Amino acid sequence: MRRGGLLSGNDALLARFLRTRGDDDRDGAIEELFGIADPIIATVLARSRSASLRADDAEDIAAAVRLRLLRRLDEVAQSEAESIARFREYVATLTFNAVHDHFRRRFPERARLKDRLRYLLAHDSRLAIWTVDARMLTGLRAWSGAAAPGNAPAIAANAVMRDAKHPADALAAIFRAAGGPLTLDELVTLTAELWHVTDAAPAQEREVASAADPPLARMEMRQTLERLWKQIAILPARQRAALLLHLRDGEGGSGVAVFVFLGIATFDAIASALDFTPERLAELWNTLPLDDLAIGALLGATRQQVINLRKAARERLAGRIQAFEKKKP
Repeated sequence: MRRGGLLSGNDALLARFLRTRGDDDRDGAIEELFGIADPIIATVLARSRSASLRADDAEDIAAAVRLRLLRRLDEVAQSEAESIARFREYVATLTFNAVHDHFRRRFPERARLKDRLRYLLAHDSRLAIWTVDARMLTGLRAWSGAAAPGNAPAIAANAVMRDAKHPADALAAIFRAAGGPLTLDELVTLTAELWHVTDAAPAQEREVASAADPPLARMEMRQTLERLWKQIAILPARQRAALLLHLRDGEGGSGVAVFVFLGIATFDAIASALDFTPERLAELWNTLPLDDLAIGALLGATRQQVINLRKAARERLAGRIQAFEKKKP
């Protein structure tokens, strides 16, 4: 392993870790990195507490982020392809995504609204989304990079703001009325109220219902998904991408997230299956699933070619699953 190559591709903060030889040195270097990461994780989680993140949930998320970061550091030490160019930004992104995953499970309608807002903020020329001090801020494009005021301003809603059929126009009107940036969570809360977006049932009721499923049924579902992931992983690269980037769960959200939630595939494994770096997948994660035009732009393909690639992938998967079922006793 060429240490020089690893050092040149990674943030300078990782230099000591990448130069370590023995276990004691390695443990000390990791402790040093977590000394940098932990305050970032805590700051992101503290910002999320206003969005109904319970203290025990925050502890679980922090533990999961630390574990994922530790696994990534192990990969970084082995391969130049797994480098972390900006360590602090990577930790913040990792935590933002973990929080988002948590709320997607507990509040699926709010999570879908948040995804929709992120997409609009990133793609409408009037709007913007940016990060300041580990806070996701939103506003008009001219405000990009500005800090948010201490308290969200009171906004008198009008018909334009309430028009969910023209969401970009509504957001522009909301920002003009606010007179300055809003945090993403503030914007989600406000638009959920204006557009009457609510979750059909409390998260606790959904969790109880899920827990009440027969254990055998849950086990069989997991085994089916494990087999499916293994078969997806050996599809041709462009077929994999056309399928995974468009994959939807039963509620219209990102299907690839299900593999992560259930521990069937890691975030980094999904990035690898897509031939992305984890950072690139992190940038796209909250906009998944993508439409065929967006996938085509990533693959350098037409919309029809993307459709054909996905169709071929599904036919291959169907054939392999049928073959497996025939072999079962």
